[in-house]
Amino acid sequence: MEHFPHKKKQKSPNFLDSVFHKKFSAQEIIFILLSGLILASAVIYSPRLFFLFVILSIVIFFSYNLHWAIYILGFFAFFIGWQINFGSHNWSKNIPYLGSINGPAVDFISILILISIIFTIFHGSTKINWKSILGRLKGWYWYLLFLLTAFISFTSAYDNEFGTSLKYFFRPMVFVYIAFVFLPVILIYNKQILQNLLKLWYWVGVAIATFGLSSFLFTTQSGWLRAVPYNILSFAPLGYNHNLLAEPLVIIIPIGFYFFLKTQKNLYLYGALLMIVTALLTLSRAAWISLILEALIFGFIYRNHVIKWYKNTKESLGLLVIVVILPIFFYMGLFLGSTVVKSSTFARLEMTQIMYSYFERAPLIGYGPGTFILLLRDTFVYRVEFGDPLESHGFLQKIALEEGFIGLFFFLAFLFNILYLLWKNQKKSDDIIFTALLLSVSGIICFQLFNTSYFNSVMWVPIGVSIAALGVSQHSYEKK
Repeated sequence: MEHFPHKKKQKSPNFLDSVFHKKFSAQEIIFILLSGLILASAVIYSPRLFFLFVILSIVIFFSYNLHWAIYILGFFAFFIGWQINFGSHNWSKNIPYLGSINGPAVDFISILILISIIFTIFHGSTKINWKSILGRLKGWYWYLLFLLTAFISFTSAYDNEFGTSLKYFFRPMVFVYIAFVFLPVILIYNKQILQNLLKLWYWVGVAIATFGLSSFLFTTQSGWLRAVPYNILSFAPLGYNHNLLAEPLVIIIPIGFYFFLKTQKNLYLYGALLMIVTALLTLSRAAWISLILEALIFGFIYRNHVIKWYKNTKESLGLLVIVVILPIFFYMGLFLGSTVVKSSTFARLEMTQIMYSYFERAPLIGYGPGTFILLLRDTFVYRVEFGDPLESHGFLQKIALEEGFIGLFFFLAFLFNILYLLWKNQKKSDDIIFTALLLSVSGIICFQLFNTSYFNSVMWVPIGVSIAALGVSQHSYEKK
């Protein structure tokens, strides 16, 4: 892929161009038929051979159709509950190393895309201008400094857990940047691809919202009723926690409003409102706070328009508030006063106090990556009060404890740098896409102040896409 600044606008490949507009030669048809025969034989006689064949096929496909890669990566980014565990299959669990590997499907997809990019470079079909890509990787130096701090802190890991700490350093801390920031910057090389991806996200958001609302019909809940993800025939792509349902919606809701304001089609407005209702009905406090923050940022940016809109629609808006919003807020108020919420809040406060007491002993570089749970496990007071430690905290506590003040400073500097660039671009650009991305990234960062997906694709792919959007108007590139 060669970068050409300020060249004539290139049309993004359509999703199905490669299928409907390609003329296959006789050799290619024979190859496809033979591949199908091999695939069928592998399914019957050798699952391991089938696995290798599928992997090779995906790599080859991506190598010649890299424009598909960002759409597939973007789709799977929100389904971190969609897990692949090689230890649960008879054909793979006894294979050394492979049987111990598990993780979200999006992680494996990103690895295959990276291999495909390397493959394209070696077979010469694509030329990549790395200098241009590095120029579009906004704020990378802050994250590099954060990683350097984490690596230094690993050398003094708590309880000599060097292996655990080093493993956490590479996966997820290094991995998320390569897989979910670096890849989108490479793959999103014009505005049309960015638009296609955001439109895909909108429909994914509508599907997730509809799925969440369906839980009131298809699940049996005890206690407080809320929108939750559930399994279908033992398949749960969103996991089972209500926060995993709310996270994608917090990101995608601004995208829905972006398309509504851009096209003036009510379809996008209704979809965004559907997502808002579902997100509120998850009763996720993190989601409520994040949505309020997004609304405040939007209201501040477009305060004159909001005031004018309110004056013109206050009657119908009042009806909407009374019929829909007010009952949800009333229900949430009752929920916040329940013993469930009070006990959760108490546990978080206790955890934060314990974290701070440890932080005072190693304030600069912390106790090493991946040691937060180990410290809680060895804290007698915590185990007596709450039992085995769980991942139920935000990134401020975790990074401050593991990488100290220095690591937290560099991590926050990276995030604020991206937010500042999005803010600056939305002020000087006529395209409201930067406002939508600013709201999405602000929302998911706020969400992770209270949750634990801060080193997963659900947070980092939106950041990567936003960084790609910041650079896509400065550079463009195409296949040779």
